Amino acid sequence: YKKVFNTNDYFEIWISHGNAPVAETYEYVLLPAKSKEETQAYAANPAIEIISNTKNIQAVRHVVQDISGYIFWEIGVCEDIEVYNPMAIMLRKYESKICLAFSDPTQNQKKLEFRIRGQYKIEDQPCEITVEVEEEYTLISCAPIENYGKSYELTLYEK
Repeated sequence: YKKVFNTNDYFEIWISHGNAPVAETYEYVLLPAKSKEETQAYAANPAIEIISNTKNIQAVRHVVQDISGYIFWEIGVCEDIEVYNPMAIMLRKYESKICLAFSDPTQNQKKLEFRIRGQYKIEDQPCEITVEVEEEYTLISCAPIENYGKSYELTLYEK
């Protein structure tokens, strides 16, 4: 895995909270190439559900596709996921399996470790990922040494 620097143009977006904000939050959805009317229609019936919007955890779910995204800025719990260090997780639940991807966007962690409520098994386990069942949880861990924020993907099947 090779570290690549991108020099394309980017944009910034922010909301001013004033000089001394206290517990201020905001949420927004980017809708590229949407017209004013399409944006208004989306605002009236958004496909995104905010799961958490705290200083430690931001999480959303696309209610139509049932895909959830979590950013854990520190150790924490959100829904059925408990993380032991900062990380990003994308998760999609199906009837008898979970597809997920996780990564260390900080590129500083020596180990990524989290657990999901439920007992799951994995087929074709990647060598750098370990999956262990412990009572009512499945523990997933990985040592992402020198992988520069690489995403790890796996599918867990109900036992």
